Amino acid sequence: MLIRDNSVGIIVGRDNHGPADELDHVRHVITEGDRLLAHVDAGLEEMHRILREMADLATA
Repeated sequence: MLIRDNSVGIIVGRDNHGPADELDHVRHVITEGDRLLAHVDAGLEEMHRILREMADLATA
């Protein structure tokens, strides 16, 4: 699933190591139009921090 807000988005998914309903992979992406500028893969424990950073970037 990709959620994009101007130049900031997040992709979440599974890595096939757990139950089908368990989220265990997060990718934070920064784009400019359709061009990928940066991405950071993270575990679930970092998801909250990533979402805060995305909110800060979106409102900057």
